[in-house]
Amino acid sequence: MFRPLPRLIGATWSSLVEEGIMASTRSAVKEPQKEPQIDASQQLETELDRALLAKFRQYRRASSPQLREELVCHYLPLAKRIARRYVRVGVPLDDLAQIGTIGLMNAVGSFDPGRGVKFEAYAYHHIAGEIRHYLRDAVDQMRAPRWVRKLYGEVTETVAGLRQTIGRTPTLAEIAKRMNLTEAGVLEILRAHNQSRVHSMSDLVDHQEVRRDVIAHQRYISFQLPIEDRIILLKSVERLADLQRKVVYYLFYQDLTQSEVASRLGVSQRHVSRVLAAALKRLATLLKTGEGDDARDGTTEEVREP
Repeated sequence: MFRPLPRLIGATWSSLVEEGIMASTRSAVKEPQKEPQIDASQQLETELDRALLAKFRQYRRASSPQLREELVCHYLPLAKRIARRYVRVGVPLDDLAQIGTIGLMNAVGSFDPGRGVKFEAYAYHHIAGEIRHYLRDAVDQMRAPRWVRKLYGEVTETVAGLRQTIGRTPTLAEIAKRMNLTEAGVLEILRAHNQSRVHSMSDLVDHQEVRRDVIAHQRYISFQLPIEDRIILLKSVERLADLQRKVVYYLFYQDLTQSEVASRLGVSQRHVSRVLAAALKRLATLLKTGEGDDARDGTTEEVREP
């Protein structure tokens, strides 16, 4: 490339050659590369990583509870960050973080720093796995009312028993007849149980929407209670005295006769009848006042054999 004309005026051939040689020499000589700059935060992070790896190695050599606690405490924010991703299922963040901490402790205990894997990546699978396991196996048990779980268990037992007896899957009518329920009652039990489960890990159902009045045992109608369609509520039954609760359970959930109940409890049939009358009266009071949804207060007195 030619230089601009003003630059060439007055220049000698030797000066031009000399300048060209110097330029080529400067281009041939490379300037020394500068070492990459490491800011203070990166340097601090590197030193912290080294210190943590040293603790992991030390803990692996000798399982010190103190070192384990220090490592777990340091990574607690990691467990909480992972737990926050699952809050949408409706479980409190603190509960999920506690479950995640269990996975974190397992990760600390099994981490091998010699494999060249970052602990955060290793711990993530333990923490997230523990939370998912908890949500899959525990949330429905935590959310579903006890009476829903119990009635659903009776439905599954009835289905299994009928399948063995008739050699095929029973119909809804056959299940309802065996359980002495209406078909609508059986369907409501199934719906209540299905609603108690976590759908797509994103929603929990309010069990107050379950129509408990539909799940009315056919035998309850004969007692003519003002609220006989609500007597199925197991939470109210749980507030009865022990003997009353057993009598109600055997009569209405096991379909035993009063004679069979008397034989099982070691009392007379007459006494079973009196206990039943007292239990139904107590249930009517509990259900009418709405106290059946409260925890058992222990104020009931057990009816004893005279």
